[in-house]
Amino acid sequence: MLFRLLVLSLVVGGVAGCSTSSPAPAPTPAVITTLQVTDMQFPAVYQAWNGPAENLPDTTETLAKHDLVWHNIGAFGYTYPASGFRAMNQTPALTSMPHYDLSKLRSLNPRIRVLGAVQWHDLPPTQLPDNDPWWMKDKNGQRIPSWGPNFLLDINNASLQDHVAAVAKALMATGKLDGIMLDWCGAESHTPAITTIIKKVRDAIGSTALLIVNGGYQQLSLASMGRVNGIFMENAGTQWPSCLGTLKYNESHARKPTANCYNDIKNIPTPSDARVRMVTCAVATLSNAYVLVPHYTNVAGHDDHSHLWYSTWDTKLGKTVGSTYKSGVASCRDFENGTAVYNPVGSPVVTVKGKTVSGGDGAIVLK
Repeated sequence: MLFRLLVLSLVVGGVAGCSTSSPAPAPTPAVITTLQVTDMQFPAVYQAWNGPAENLPDTTETLAKHDLVWHNIGAFGYTYPASGFRAMNQTPALTSMPHYDLSKLRSLNPRIRVLGAVQWHDLPPTQLPDNDPWWMKDKNGQRIPSWGPNFLLDINNASLQDHVAAVAKALMATGKLDGIMLDWCGAESHTPAITTIIKKVRDAIGSTALLIVNGGYQQLSLASMGRVNGIFMENAGTQWPSCLGTLKYNESHARKPTANCYNDIKNIPTPSDARVRMVTCAVATLSNAYVLVPHYTNVAGHDDHSHLWYSTWDTKLGKTVGSTYKSGVASCRDFENGTAVYNPVGSPVVTVKGKTVSGGDGAIVLK
């Protein structure tokens, strides 16, 4: 989360003060949102903010190993014409040497989907004046702390909701993104404003742009699911294996084309190879979702949602050619180049196409 905060402060460089310029033009059609499940290659790994893999160079080439990424626009060399959150309804421009070169990224991986992350839940104190009506205040009129140095925004404020939608529209107006990512949406069931924000953002970015929201391991309402293409299932691994039911719900009800993103356990130093194989193969056999097994989070010296790159992800299954089927208790699915096998925790050993797979493990069996 600290890295997200740092990038936010970097991308608002330029003339000081808030802008009163006209709203951003209508969004340019998304770059590859016509990509369907039948075009996806598996395993499909995504990147949530921050550096792409701690055991590889932090480069465009490493990021291109992923098939979906969301980031703050500053990582791609874009800045806003004025500073502060209120100026982010203006279309950012490419003004600096990007950390990740978007043109090169798409050349290296034509399938990659790139989304812009939009802040709406909380902000660093420098992004709005102390007395700004968009801050959430306690009964004493004081701003309410969120995570890190951030303070909560009053998401019930209609003008703030409209501004968040305008920020999303401005990002799409660059013509370089496939869609928008909204964090902090898992509390929708008791926070009606989240439903409203999702609707306003969808209306602003149009029907073709992708929209992914962080629903955690909660199930969003059917109304919201009809507006979003995917759920970032943050921390879902803490609910394993019941979270697989939520993944199925998300796959069934998300807007087409779907782009659900399963996120495994966080706050563990190093996932075992068996855990990585099991999670990767469970997601590939039971869904058409993207997968990420984080390495560290909220640990000094490591970015939030950082991960290692595992050899399992270099074993390319290609496109799916069939539905899920059973081999004993194990779930299997066939792809162009082989078969993915997921054997649940506590299950007996199975042998599939000559490959022995223990309980709590997975395997990719190439042809």
